[in-house]
Amino acid sequence: MSDNTEAVAIPAVRDTKGELVIAGGQPKIASRRDLARYIGIPLRWLAAVLYDGDRSRLYTVREIPKASGGTRTLHAVAGKLKQVQPMLLDKPHREECFSRAKTKPPEVVPWRGRLKQPLQDIYTVVPALWCSLIDIFNSMYTSIEKGEIEVVTNRPPLEGFSMASVYPSLENIKRLRVPPTTGELFLVEYLAENLDDGFEIYFNPFLDGDRPDLIILRQGVGAFVIEVKDWDLRFYRVDGKNIWHVDDNKGNARIIKSPMAQAFTYKKNLYDLHLPVLGLQEIQNPNFFNIVQCFVYFHGPSDSASKNIFDQAVCEAAHEIEALNASYSQSSKSKTEYEKYEKSRSYFSSKRQQITRDRAMSFTRESVGRLARKISQNSTHVLFDDRVYDDFVRRLRPPEQVKKQGILPDLDRSQSKMAESRQGYEKVKGVAGCGKTTILAARACNACKRHDGRVLILTFNITLKNLIRDKLSEIEGSRNNPRIDVSNYHQFFNSQVNDVGLDMADLVKRYTLERLYDVDIFHDKNTFRYKTILLDEVQDYKSEWVKIIRDNFVDEDAEMVIFGDQAQNIYGRQEGRASVIAQGFGRWNKLNKNYRTAENSPLNQLFKDFQLEFLIQKYSDAEII
Repeated sequence: MSDNTEAVAIPAVRDTKGELVIAGGQPKIASRRDLARYIGIPLRWLAAVLYDGDRSRLYTVREIPKASGGTRTLHAVAGKLKQVQPMLLDKPHREECFSRAKTKPPEVVPWRGRLKQPLQDIYTVVPALWCSLIDIFNSMYTSIEKGEIEVVTNRPPLEGFSMASVYPSLENIKRLRVPPTTGELFLVEYLAENLDDGFEIYFNPFLDGDRPDLIILRQGVGAFVIEVKDWDLRFYRVDGKNIWHVDDNKGNARIIKSPMAQAFTYKKNLYDLHLPVLGLQEIQNPNFFNIVQCFVYFHGPSDSASKNIFDQAVCEAAHEIEALNASYSQSSKSKTEYEKYEKSRSYFSSKRQQITRDRAMSFTRESVGRLARKISQNSTHVLFDDRVYDDFVRRLRPPEQVKKQGILPDLDRSQSKMAESRQGYEKVKGVAGCGKTTILAARACNACKRHDGRVLILTFNITLKNLIRDKLSEIEGSRNNPRIDVSNYHQFFNSQVNDVGLDMADLVKRYTLERLYDVDIFHDKNTFRYKTILLDEVQDYKSEWVKIIRDNFVDEDAEMVIFGDQAQNIYGRQEGRASVIAQGFGRWNKLNKNYRTAENSPLNQLFKDFQLEFLIQKYSDAEII
């Protein structure tokens, strides 16, 4: 509200749980849920009005004739907006809203970045509603201090309403090397928007081999395991034994594990394998098993399709029980027959109960709001104390390598220069820990962007090959970039022998296996040539190898860079070979800073003493870090 507007006293109001919503003359609004309570509408109505990208659903357009000729366009509120607006207009600040609606849009946009339309577009459609929300949130926001609600005036505008925390972040999830399915991403985004900031959503957490789709925590309340399936249920069937079947394209059915069983397995493993505190407490108190709840979300089918698949299974189990009853009624009713009958009847009765349970824990896109409410309505659980919560968080927080996926590495000025892709021949050397492998991976990605051609990365040992693959996936968020080939020299040589149609056995017979890799057998062959070749561990290469690569696999006007450190010559190549190998690649670009240890680390002096004792005398180009 403006400073000259007289504050209107609002009586104390409590919600259905007895929590204070309005007191002290002003509303307590710290989240979207509080806002919906204050207005007196369901949270889903508020979300529908604010976040629906199709604004046309909020109003209807009508053309009416004008007395002077022509027509006038009217926008009449409709849908959820029509239900929300009258309730807003009953609030004491309505006059202020209308006066502002006649002027210009407010500068404060508390949902900045969340809206799918610019403020101006929405303002012209729902001015009274939007002004009301801004007034409520920015002028009447309160906080609790020392147990009393204190009115905070002229509070700096907030960037957005509180929402559930997501780990890793939504941006991080979208760039993961294994991307989320459509259903997984939809559910994460929906729950993040419709659960308040007391909830934590963990996407695909690493749990020693287990990868549940979602685990949701609320401190002091409990945990929720959600299995997400983007299935077309027309191809799935559940029988009376609660066994799931799926039909392939040829009409053949096969048995699969039910998504409910998957969720329950994740839950059981939380107790038995992953969370020691949880498992020990469950042994002492069986009620601990109830602090973790399981749900299944089907993204594709409708509510009716989901319900039908379970209803058919319940009917099938019921028919089995009826058949057993009829068969037993006509039997001699001996003890043996009774025991056999009771065992079968109990089995199908338990299966019918399981199917009914599975139906109750299943949700679709149509009922996702009910799932969010079911989670949010859980009350405090005395057994889910801080020790159990902390144990969950410790195991569920994503590792650093997940957070870094799809993010370019943080390089200093000299590293960034060497990571730039450009035509020509270059060579880079540096001390251990200077970031050569990271620079190489970043340069490969930049090369793809520069020329959109193929890139070859060659190493000497297989271990480094896998490390480079990991570095590439961290940068690009994808494990396999089809334009980047990563191999070691010998594997690449073998693959090219096959590509040009030569017989390996014949070559070994002619040159021997020991000499074969030093011989240029490709000089008269039509080989594929790369736009960029990056060669790591050059200190472990032979001169002949570098020459074979340069002469036969580098395209015209291409880029070739060799990376190495003679001080890391762990395979005992002859001294002085580095200068021979690197001929024709210009002057060395040097990296002297070690990022593996801090500058004040006591290990640095040990490294320097070792270098002075063993490396300076052996390698003329070795440098002290």
